[in-house]
Amino acid sequence: MTGEREQVHGVLTRALSSVRQAESELRSHTTDDIDDFDAASFVNETRALFRSRSVDSSQRTGKRGRKKGRQRGHLWKTHFFLLQKNNEEFVPPPSELSRLTRNGLGVPKCEQPATNERYGSKSTVQRSWSLRQLENFVQDSFPDVPLHLTGFTFAKAEKGRRLSKLNITSAADLQTKIGKGKIFIVPNRDIPLPIERTEGRMLNESRQVTAGSNASVTQLQVQEQVHIQELSNGNIGTRTSENPIVEDYHQRENEVMQQHATNAMADLLENETSENIPQRAAETEILDIEQLFQADSFENELIAAGQSQFQLSEWTTHPSTPPPLPFSYVNADTPTVQLHQSLLGEKEQELERAFSELDVLLEEGVTVEVKRHTVLEDVQRIYSNQSIINKRLHVNFIGEEGDDFGGLTKDLFSSFWNSAFIQWFKGEDALVPCIPVNQYAKAQDIFSVVGKVLSHMCQLNHCVPPRFCRSTLLSIVFNTSVIDSRTLLDDFMLHVTVPERTLLQKALNSFEKLSISEKSDLLTFYSVNGMHTVPSAKDFREQLVLVAQNELVIKPMFLNCFIRQAIPESHMRAFWSQLDTDLISYLYWQEMPTADRVLQCITTSEKDLKPEEEVAYYYLRDFIKSVDQDEMSKFLHFVTGSPLLPNDGITIVFNRLCGSLRRPIAHTCSNTLEIPVSYASVQDFKREMKSILNSENAFMTMI
Repeated sequence: MTGEREQVHGVLTRALSSVRQAESELRSHTTDDIDDFDAASFVNETRALFRSRSVDSSQRTGKRGRKKGRQRGHLWKTHFFLLQKNNEEFVPPPSELSRLTRNGLGVPKCEQPATNERYGSKSTVQRSWSLRQLENFVQDSFPDVPLHLTGFTFAKAEKGRRLSKLNITSAADLQTKIGKGKIFIVPNRDIPLPIERTEGRMLNESRQVTAGSNASVTQLQVQEQVHIQELSNGNIGTRTSENPIVEDYHQRENEVMQQHATNAMADLLENETSENIPQRAAETEILDIEQLFQADSFENELIAAGQSQFQLSEWTTHPSTPPPLPFSYVNADTPTVQLHQSLLGEKEQELERAFSELDVLLEEGVTVEVKRHTVLEDVQRIYSNQSIINKRLHVNFIGEEGDDFGGLTKDLFSSFWNSAFIQWFKGEDALVPCIPVNQYAKAQDIFSVVGKVLSHMCQLNHCVPPRFCRSTLLSIVFNTSVIDSRTLLDDFMLHVTVPERTLLQKALNSFEKLSISEKSDLLTFYSVNGMHTVPSAKDFREQLVLVAQNELVIKPMFLNCFIRQAIPESHMRAFWSQLDTDLISYLYWQEMPTADRVLQCITTSEKDLKPEEEVAYYYLRDFIKSVDQDEMSKFLHFVTGSPLLPNDGITIVFNRLCGSLRRPIAHTCSNTLEIPVSYASVQDFKREMKSILNSENAFMTMI
């Protein structure tokens, strides 16, 4: 064995010697012949075979001569997730993540599985993409979301589910920073969510489609589907523009028209049959302000208006099958608007959709400083700058402490409207613009601010001032002088004083029961309001409608023009033009008093109550929680003289009346209610309170 090793060693030694000799000869040879280079290469390769070498750990290879581990390709698979809000600090909870995905955000469609699994496949990204190419890929992954308008950034989740925004330059840079985690897409502006359709509504639509399967309805469905398909194919007025902003606007306009066409189809299938396919009311006349000013006489115009109804986007049907009205007007001493519960959710969804269009226009915040005792002048100064529109407000009341998280902004608007209603409006609980004639030179400056504040308040707080007359707002928004007669009467009852309201309501319900003195007061009321005729039972309602239209619409029309002109065109297109009479009424309905709102208004005159007073106060709160909307309005009317929520609250005091003298006593001047402490049970309290509110002599206990 040792001899064999010596022989092998001798062979190797001779071979190495030959190699060294050949190498030395090549070095001494200076020719550039190609064979010399081949020989040198052969020698070096042969030498390398017999030389041990040290290999860097990063270059270690496997048995087959390749690097260990998976080689990195040019494709990268990862998960994306689109958030809704710009200011998200933490990853939303799972329920919120699911809700976002259902509404077109969250997980992109390419990652959503067909099964019930939480996540499906991954999005495929090329590592060689630039930042622009990556952004285009994200926009294409969410086709229903206007990311090209809002802009977005990338973020990752760190410890504690806290989101950390990333500053990247390419797809490869993003992979380096994100690792194996999920990529969160944070929009630069909040994205409004589309409204999810309820299961009940989808079921109703399915039933309507099944029920309406006759030939006429089928033909109508085919026509509507063809029209909707044309809309989806981009056949709505082909436009070309080199301006990307104009192109985005046209695209958004087409999307809105597609949505309107789809909604029209659903309404047709839900409400109509083949015998009464809806037709536009050709006989319904909509009069705008310019036509009214050009009319020969206001009197003739009012007579014509009295025969027509204000309809914006409603369909008329056959008289034998009228469509269900979403609003019912309660014929009571205190006019209120009530909603059918079956349509409450639908109206809420439509209103939220309209507000979401307005939210898209919001920009970064701006800080404003005001003094509470000069709020009118300060707001006029602030809104003299047109750029304040679409800005979020951070309000600072000078001399007061507090940070604005939305509450001070609401306080600013409330303070403004409280002062403006005193200075620039008239009416009791439904106010209309009115200033002295000697101030008409300043009318445009004054009511331009009113229009800007009105629209900005809707954008920020999603509400309107509840005492702003609804009929006047309809006239402003839709540029018309013809309002539905029921809406006019309901608003006019809130516009007049409490004694006038009681007189007019009695005349509407039972004109024959008016006493001689009441008829005399009614004649005086006519004369004061420009109706120079004798009231009669036959024509009283029509005459009262004309008076209401003159007071709520015609007289303030000059000032209403300035309010309408001040509303930004972007707001008018995105929000106000999407509303109709029912939605505006629902907007006011949201401001109507509820049990929770009334309970927040009431306070006791003393903080420390006696045991019997504590019991009586508990009875009152229990009563407020149990009444319906009509009784709530009657209760507020009894206590404050108005069916609306009082601005300065309600004070509760206690008395010791008992026996036949026991009764609640209301002091409407100070919004104070006296309640006895001698009730034996909560049932006794409720029976007596309801008896008083429903009695014809109820308001004899008001002081």
